[in-house]
Amino acid sequence: MNRLTNLILLLILITSSVFASTTGKIRGTIIDAESGEPLVGANIILKGTTLGAATNLNGSFIILRVPAGVYNVEASMIGYQSYLFTNVKVEADRTINIDFKLSPEAIESEEIIVTAKRDLVRLDVSASETNIQANDIAELPLASRVEDIIGMQAGIQGNLVEGDLQIRAGDASEVNVLVDGYSTYDSKMAKVSFPINKGSIQEVKVLRGGFNAEYGEARSGVVNIVTKTPSNDFHMSLDYQLEPAGLRHDGPDAYDPSVFW
Repeated sequence: MNRLTNLILLLILITSSVFASTTGKIRGTIIDAESGEPLVGANIILKGTTLGAATNLNGSFIILRVPAGVYNVEASMIGYQSYLFTNVKVEADRTINIDFKLSPEAIESEEIIVTAKRDLVRLDVSASETNIQANDIAELPLASRVEDIIGMQAGIQGNLVEGDLQIRAGDASEVNVLVDGYSTYDSKMAKVSFPINKGSIQEVKVLRGGFNAEYGEARSGVVNIVTKTPSNDFHMSLDYQLEPAGLRHDGPDAYDPSVFW
């Protein structure tokens, strides 16, 4: 019985010795190459394996049970250049010490473009509101003037320039026209006080009744025009209009030779 017990103990000791002699450890620290401060949360991996670790509050790390062999050990952290130690030899029952110094680097990424689009009709406002953007204006084939753009909206009759603009059948004097937040509407003449270039418009907002208190001096509706932001780039566009005289007069035909004398 004693011989059997001794044999079992001997086998256990031999087995433990064999397993203990096949692995080693890798330990070390990772610091900032410029400031010398320890880097917390830096990653260390043995390339080609699933073994690795992360640094603690002191910038220290340890990788246990590393099979004996030769490894490439890489340290990395966001905002720092990765560093690779090659041909690190791990021996059984030995602890290999490796210290890293990582240099800071800027994080580069591809440009991210976020495009936001707002619906022409907003459902979360109490007033009936229509928003017309610059690209919508450019796509309107029959809208060569600002007054044409506004006149094409639902619930609007008349012309902004000629002084008979009506919103929801209200009187022309009950309308207010804002350009970049400033009122440009002459309520007595019922028209805008100066012409507005279509090419300078970024957005046109038309409100028909029930609008907020910020839009004063109006009862039936508000036309809010927002112009484009100036830039240092030069742009040029050309618009032309043809209005035959025969369609804009009263009396005899404008093309009748008798009216020339």
